[in-house]
Amino acid sequence: SDIDALYRARPAGRRVTVTMTNEALETHVVRSADLFIAARQEGERVFVTPERRFWATTRTVPPSVSCGPEGDCSDELAAFDGRERISVSDSTDLAARENLDLTFETPPGGPCGLVIATRQSLLSTYLFYQALAYMGRSAGEWLARLERGEAGVRRSFSAVDGLLGKIEVLVDRDGAWVPAGSTGEPGPLATDVVLMPLAEVPSGPVRLRLRMTRGLHRIDWVALVPLEREVTPERVPPSSVRRLDEPGPELREVLIDSTRTLVTLPGDRYRLEYELPGEATGYELFLVSRGYYLEWIREEWLEEENPLALAQLLLSPAQTMRALAPAFKKVEPKMEASFWGSRYANP
Repeated sequence: SDIDALYRARPAGRRVTVTMTNEALETHVVRSADLFIAARQEGERVFVTPERRFWATTRTVPPSVSCGPEGDCSDELAAFDGRERISVSDSTDLAARENLDLTFETPPGGPCGLVIATRQSLLSTYLFYQALAYMGRSAGEWLARLERGEAGVRRSFSAVDGLLGKIEVLVDRDGAWVPAGSTGEPGPLATDVVLMPLAEVPSGPVRLRLRMTRGLHRIDWVALVPLEREVTPERVPPSSVRRLDEPGPELREVLIDSTRTLVTLPGDRYRLEYELPGEATGYELFLVSRGYYLEWIREEWLEEENPLALAQLLLSPAQTMRALAPAFKKVEPKMEASFWGSRYANP
């Protein structure tokens, strides 16, 4: 399926350079890689909602108190600085939930939203690869059925994804927790910064609750921001696309032609350059990529081929989350180092 992701970046001069690298044993098929450029005024930041509405603001208000099951975690959430609030999975149920409570003593007035900077842990990656191992030699067939939109297959995979869930945002209204929306970056690589608009918040102290699966989300930053000015970004395609490390033709036409794709293999690196238009005070840059990837099935995965376990995962995912918890807890402490250590590199 197509991947359509937004990422925030900082402008540097009138030209922006992005390096695109295939660091996994995968085939990447890139349809497009454009910038959304949102002009901002002095002192402003621009954030994007899950519905792709862009809002400019001049204030970001951190929580006065941040409390999870482990206690106070205000230091980890106060700024977007790479210091993430991290929890570990439940030892008996990988779908067990936890709450993170936030209090804002001096919230901004008027319409506002919650900014969350987050990425997933490797829990979802573990479950994805375990499912591929259960599929074994029939993985291609199963994924083809999913791509074709077969109702039963899609419903089963959606049930697994729904069991893990996203980050639910709830607002305290007179002692009752009222849902305000949900969000969550679907992968462990890039930290996604998303703005969750809140329909209404109390005029006094605001209490919010983030409800999520234990050990699934790494949260770097949260803040309340006033929704001051909606912005319409300009879409800018790359002005230059070249493969690095070896001479080659200009590939820009491939990425701006909707009928063509740029296919990359492990170790391939490309440099994409973009020209910033106009004379705005500043810009907020969002990289919008569209495409898909082909997963390479490893020989060792075939040893775990298990149609019965796959059937249990698809038909009774809650039971599988409990059954896999002990195995995941054994590898959880070393998964991060193992994952990043497996990045593909040229000799």
